[in-house]
Amino acid sequence: FDYALQALDQSVDRRTEVARLYVYCLRDAELSDSVLSSTAVQPVKQPTDYYLSALAAVSLLGLEGACRYSDAQYAALLDRVLDAGKLSRVERHKLLISKAQHQYRLGELRAALQSLDKASNKFAQSPTPLSLQIEWLAKAGQSGLARRKYQQLKQLLEATGRGDFALRMIELEGLLQASEQAD
Repeated sequence: FDYALQALDQSVDRRTEVARLYVYCLRDAELSDSVLSSTAVQPVKQPTDYYLSALAAVSLLGLEGACRYSDAQYAALLDRVLDAGKLSRVERHKLLISKAQHQYRLGELRAALQSLDKASNKFAQSPTPLSLQIEWLAKAGQSGLARRKYQQLKQLLEATGRGDFALRMIELEGLLQASEQAD
């Protein structure tokens, strides 16, 4: 880890700030609020795959519990990246989903749903935002809205020929049924 941090220290590319977070997560299994809030996010004309992969990896480590950090601070970092970078619609889509997952963990359902709506607007063919909305709405006891979103998702999957979501649809149907029975 020390070698990786030394190499990052020698880089003049400010995108290494995000890579540094990944190394800290692996080494320390946590990121302090001060590290996250002080991470400089420079405007990036063309973010590299490495830069975006580091953001995704840190997010995943946090969501899986392998690295502890403040979801609020990480969501704020993602906001800074979304504001600073020239991202493709697919890249923006992925970062918005990540942000939504952190917002949801904070108990900010409305904000998480809004982030997922933005993600859908960036890449309408992706079933992931609708899938997460259905799951979270069903768990929140909002079965009517969740059921309407489920119908939207079914239409999207039929229109795009996405058979790979069959297992997820069964899982979502189970969540919906449980939510509807609880109502």
